[in-house]
Amino acid sequence: MQKTPVISTLFALTLLTSHLAGAKDPVYKTNEQLTAQAQWQPKEVIRDGFCSQSGTWCQRVFLGITENNKILIQDFYTEPATHLQNVIRDEKTGELLSASYDPYTGIIDSKMTDPFTVLTVEDASNQLFYLEDGRDGPYRQYNQFGDVTNEGSFQNGLKQGEWKTYFLDGNFSYEHYNKGRLDGSALSKIGNIIFEESYTNGQLTVNSHIDIPDFNLPITSDQFSKYSVQKSEIYEFYLPSEYQNMLNRFKQQEIATPVKGTHFGSEFVTENLRYLTLGTFKIDDYLYELIAYNRDDDSDIVLLNIQLNSYDQSRYDIIDSLLLSSQFAFEDIERYSQFTIDNKTIDITHYIRTIFRTEIINGQEVTIMNVDPQPEVYQKEQYQIKDGQFIVIEPVKN
Repeated sequence: MQKTPVISTLFALTLLTSHLAGAKDPVYKTNEQLTAQAQWQPKEVIRDGFCSQSGTWCQRVFLGITENNKILIQDFYTEPATHLQNVIRDEKTGELLSASYDPYTGIIDSKMTDPFTVLTVEDASNQLFYLEDGRDGPYRQYNQFGDVTNEGSFQNGLKQGEWKTYFLDGNFSYEHYNKGRLDGSALSKIGNIIFEESYTNGQLTVNSHIDIPDFNLPITSDQFSKYSVQKSEIYEFYLPSEYQNMLNRFKQQEIATPVKGTHFGSEFVTENLRYLTLGTFKIDDYLYELIAYNRDDDSDIVLLNIQLNSYDQSRYDIIDSLLLSSQFAFEDIERYSQFTIDNKTIDITHYIRTIFRTEIINGQEVTIMNVDPQPEVYQKEQYQIKDGQFIVIEPVKN
């Protein structure tokens, strides 16, 4: 273990505050008197070490003692060093023959976890960052890109209740624990298969699976009509309830990628949205994934979107995004789209239907729903698929 530098032991307040999750809106309330009696000062680095799962050096910061006498801590990734050590050069030419980087800088790069609590001093200062002994309460972990990788709760060092795990390649698992053992329903996505399982006291009792389609071209919007359900009594469209437990998180890379196409709101998805994988297909060396999601995060209108994302073969890196369809109702109209993906070309036609009309009856203005409203074309788009990119062939036509 290397000695922690003084500069990283007591952080400058401005540096640490910018990285501390919950600093402005804390999940936990600390007790000033109990914290003052602790062996560490708030924001003090209480240990550092190599995190084998991330391949980096990490730090643990003491935040305080909670009202129920638990130790509040938070883990961080540190910046990789940029200076060389153990340098060997050719004596005549000065050419660099070999060198290594000091892996530890003591400078915070990003958070590994949100603040979480442990029960004892020994648990807080444990040499293994990923050891779960002593953790108690809500827990959320991130990778170095800022994506959530694990979230759930501990009780006396054991997993309790629902746990969710997310992977860079878009796979996930949702499990239920009781005193550290799998107990209840479990669902996981591995590639194009959704596995549904059930456990009793750690023993598997039910095992089934659902195949996610691997599409052949052409693909049309008619294939996805079952993923739209109108909510009763109001004109809003949602993903059906049977798919709600299969929804996935967007990665930070996907959140940062602007979505092409005609929008009725932001061109970016947001962190609080969840999506359903509808199916995939491949063209050349690229993977394409169709997804559906509801969004009402940037207006009071509920949108049901179908989107096409492109990735490299591993699905780790997103290349491009295109909004194929956005179904919603606004005032007296319904808006929806039809699309076809065929031979590296995407055709999108946007429609509107007048669903309500206003009439004067007995001197009163009355809103009446149209029995069979006919769709009207109001926009068309066309894109070419080339090397994972969605390139406009024909701009939006009104």
